[in-house]
Amino acid sequence: MIQVIDRALDIMEFLGSDVENSKPLAEIAEKSGIRKTTCSNILKTLLERGYVEQSDGKRDYKLGFKAYKLVGAPQFHEKMAALAGEALQALFSETSETVVLATLEGHKRVVVSAIELSAGITARINHSNNIYRSATGRMILACYPQKKYCTTIERIGLPDVADWPEIQSREQLDAALAQIREKGIAETTGNGGITGVAVPLFKDGCVIASVGVCLPEFRYLGEKIPRIRTSLQLAKAAIEKELARGVMRTR
Repeated sequence: MIQVIDRALDIMEFLGSDVENSKPLAEIAEKSGIRKTTCSNILKTLLERGYVEQSDGKRDYKLGFKAYKLVGAPQFHEKMAALAGEALQALFSETSETVVLATLEGHKRVVVSAIELSAGITARINHSNNIYRSATGRMILACYPQKKYCTTIERIGLPDVADWPEIQSREQLDAALAQIREKGIAETTGNGGITGVAVPLFKDGCVIASVGVCLPEFRYLGEKIPRIRTSLQLAKAAIEKELARGVMRTR
């Protein structure tokens, strides 16, 4: 048994026994049976990798977003949706269009939270669909670290014509996603007359989700284009500020 891995798992199991409350270093070390200096070094690594986090500027620790994503825990989606709630509502009020908060799970784009118009001509969303089909999916994929990006592409393959008709080779896909990454915004058109516009959400330098606006193509023109882009950037800043305070905290 590799001792440092064993100790790291002891720490995560202890933090996982009470996910709602953060724990001080001294208590974690005592309950895990680890020297305080060793525990501090392990926690530092786990913190840097996103498996534990410190919320609201405190020195206490709790499980982080990567620990929950690793097992697909629904708490991650619930907490992230709660933290983004005010910003999503403001984005909806500013654009009067469908608003989406999404992440990637395997080869699917999964909607974590959405606000849709209740009447009139609007964009209806699929809560789970192919990564390539949506602006939010493309945006997250474009921001993946190189190794994860290549592994994901190799696993899911190239997009179908119906999902991204302009892409017919790996070279074209890499170039298109590189352009999205450079611009920091993804736009899709042609999916049933719907336009999608999305920006990435980062925590500790890692892309963890995307926020987007979906609307009928005929409404995405003129002054509305820069207004939606600006509103998305404001929502991005507001959500990332909340994420920086800790994904798994109670708001």
